[in-house]
Amino acid sequence: MHPIALRVARILFALAPCLLTAPFPPLSVAQGSTPDADLTPAELAAFEDTPTYAETMAYLHDLAADCPHIKVSSFGFSTEGLPLPVVFVWDRSGPHRGWDDGSHKPVVLITAGIHSGEICGKDALLMLLRDIARGREIDILHHLRLVLVPIFNVDGHERHSLYNRFTQNGPASGYGTRRNALGLDLNRDYAKLESPECQALVRLAAQFQPHIYIDLHTDDGMGHQYDMLFSPSVNPTFPGVRGPLVRDKLIPYVVRAMDESGFRCRRIGWPVNSLDPTEGIAAYGISTRIGTGYFETRQCISILTEAYPYAPYERRVRATDAFVRAVLGFAVSHRISVYNAVERARMEAVQWGRAPGVHEIGLGCRADRTRGREIRW
Repeated sequence: MHPIALRVARILFALAPCLLTAPFPPLSVAQGSTPDADLTPAELAAFEDTPTYAETMAYLHDLAADCPHIKVSSFGFSTEGLPLPVVFVWDRSGPHRGWDDGSHKPVVLITAGIHSGEICGKDALLMLLRDIARGREIDILHHLRLVLVPIFNVDGHERHSLYNRFTQNGPASGYGTRRNALGLDLNRDYAKLESPECQALVRLAAQFQPHIYIDLHTDDGMGHQYDMLFSPSVNPTFPGVRGPLVRDKLIPYVVRAMDESGFRCRRIGWPVNSLDPTEGIAAYGISTRIGTGYFETRQCISILTEAYPYAPYERRVRATDAFVRAVLGFAVSHRISVYNAVERARMEAVQWGRAPGVHEIGLGCRADRTRGREIRW
């Protein structure tokens, strides 16, 4: 996600009161029907607050204590020495209780809080884990293996303030920073790997080889009518046949599932000219310095999400939760196709590497703005 130019930010800030009053469809969640003991920290706070690092870890350990299928661990340390949390979820009920039981279940890696001011992904993942622990997501547990990073930029997460992001509606108590303790944007560090956080995540990915990667964000303030924008990255120069699977099956599935959940969703597009939207909307480019672009080079199905910043915080969290479950639902129903497409792409990449100079790949691409078509936006 690219920072907005200052002059555009000022325009959006002036428009914020109007955007905040835009109508949103009512949430379908039954209020007051869930016992307090079954609520996440954000739900207990009526989404006016998001839990601290310590509160998040305490909640995760409580879930793990109640559920043998959830294991809480760490995969490295932040710049300031905080453990980087990771949660593993897999079915341990059969005779083969290890992570890799030979069943070819897709591995899904999800990161939240790489820009820790955009923290709705963390609270969405806590809701997902709560439901897995309570036995409400049996298909996900039986058919997938999850690697969840609820807070990636942990140092930025603890620099909590109301003034870190002014083009955002809540949580009312404040939110973390975009950059880590070194002043680095972690989502621009995947090529140079300067930060200990990105170094650790790359090691984690090398160990667990995810088939799907999802990076959860909130956008910087463009006004539109959608609860969620998303960008599946498919580099056409890379090996394999993931493109048709993503384009023809995953995208329609997710949009339909989000609509059925009561949330408006479409693929990401940014104005060609941020000061004149009539010039059109451009697709999101791919860059290996960004997380989704990097994981695309690992032949993952790689997806970026951007929740709508002017929606109430509860709606952002629930839209993100619905999106994650939609992708996981797709991964369950298309698990053989997902596993085979990614594994085939990786085998082809190995073959390409044994024939240097034969295949050309692009490590970045941009939308061709000379071509276009009319879309509904």
